[in-house]
Amino acid sequence: QYSTDGQTWPLLRLCHWPTHSRRFVGVMACTPERAGLDVVFDGFSIGAPSRKPLHDLS
Repeated sequence: QYSTDGQTWPLLRLCHWPTHSRRFVGVMACTPERAGLDVVFDGFSIGAPSRKPLHDLS
């Protein structure tokens, strides 16, 4: 989940990560046009996992 206002947390992406594997996280952006996309990520942080149910988008 991600948030731009700290109140609403829509689901961004789901994937299964086995518990025994290393994890690398980051942000990514892409465009269907294959060129010409400029993206700036600002204020990215990693924190403790949310205690909310996975599909609770509030």
